[in-house]
Amino acid sequence: MKKRWLSILLTISMTAVLTACGGNSAVQETKQSAVESTSVGEEAQTGEGTKEAAESTEEPVTLSMWHIQTNAEDLTAKALLDAIALYEETHPNVKIVQDATQGEQYKVKIRTAAASDELPDIFFAWGYSFAEDFVKSGKALQMDSWLEDGTKDKIKPGLLSVLSYNDAVYGLPVDFSGMLMYYNKTVFEENGLEIPDTYEDLVNVVDAFKQKGIAPMIMGGKAMWPLTAMFEDFSIRTVGAKTCLDVVSQQDTINQEGFVKAADYLQKFLSNKTLTEDSMTMIPPEANTKFAAGGIPMTYNGTWSIGVFEGEGSQVKDQLVAKPFPLIGGELNNPEEYVGASLSGYMVSSETKYPDVAADAVKFITEQAAKNLYQSGAGLPAWDVEVDESQLNPLIIAVNELYGGMTRGVANWDTLLLADYVEDYKNTTTMLTMGDLSPEEYTQEMAEILGK
Repeated sequence: MKKRWLSILLTISMTAVLTACGGNSAVQETKQSAVESTSVGEEAQTGEGTKEAAESTEEPVTLSMWHIQTNAEDLTAKALLDAIALYEETHPNVKIVQDATQGEQYKVKIRTAAASDELPDIFFAWGYSFAEDFVKSGKALQMDSWLEDGTKDKIKPGLLSVLSYNDAVYGLPVDFSGMLMYYNKTVFEENGLEIPDTYEDLVNVVDAFKQKGIAPMIMGGKAMWPLTAMFEDFSIRTVGAKTCLDVVSQQDTINQEGFVKAADYLQKFLSNKTLTEDSMTMIPPEANTKFAAGGIPMTYNGTWSIGVFEGEGSQVKDQLVAKPFPLIGGELNNPEEYVGASLSGYMVSSETKYPDVAADAVKFITEQAAKNLYQSGAGLPAWDVEVDESQLNPLIIAVNELYGGMTRGVANWDTLLLADYVEDYKNTTTMLTMGDLSPEEYTQEMAEILGK
């Protein structure tokens, strides 16, 4: 029986949703900590050109702002809270009253507020279908007229699409994330092997490690989404980002030769002891911990794993090379396309009394939060920011530069689907990798699930 997928058309995006847990103590972060962590020169550079909107209002302005950063000790939360504090410091007539709520509770709260016309001036929103509801109902402010000052050029290519609809921008992102292959260069060197540049090279080193009795790769297969992500990486290489997006939005069918090829590549690559024996019994954080203990040649995971691999106690710190999934000889390929996205950002209510100030605040805060996040080494900025990289780990610098050369990303399909359909997708892909479905059967089954 055909099942209806949530229809979403993307152009690009890549990130990571800003998530957090804990109490509302996060909103009590002081202005002083933000000011102390930013030099006078940086304050002037960040605040210049953004004060005009706030200062054009002679009387004090109070803005309400809702977000999900409830734990002030979390680096992602600190990046945002310090940005808000710095905005208030450099715009003394503006006060931002914050309200922090944990993720799932926030979804209910923000939707209820929208339904009752009680949205805050500024609010966090996940992108694509979630934020689209606010746009369709006229609750979100179109921001394009406030972005003609060069703001759009400061954001990495394509990432504005996370909160854009019908070629109009309704919000701005902070960060992004993507899927990468991580290679332990020490293990490669010890075994006389080179880091692969192409898919053919990757297959060859996998075979070489097998011959030496070394399991080449670890993944958190129990969660299943790493398997679907790798299928999506293969699909981008065989059919390209546009066709992937057309399939997700039900404008095209997955039951075509390019996706059969992608399924075949995935099945063959993960078969015959490519993965460690425990890969299918571990979730990604467990796989990351084991990879960080050293001795395993490679893994496949998101950019958010860098903090684990380069963190205190990691045995692979300063030993890794990170690359996007390799190009496949003879296939469509586009080195500028990748699996990844910015998944969230901040919007302005269309009913705000201070649209100029609120839009100005969103511009300032999202850019500064992106800068703070990258400077702390906790994430990748959706904005092109300048920071002192002397204290940053070389791996996160290299990855940030890597994505600067890419122009089109496709969000993980499991972030675009309703929960029921996500499970169908993950289960069917797992059956493919286990050999329970042929590539042809897989695409036929997936076409049935997608309803096209």
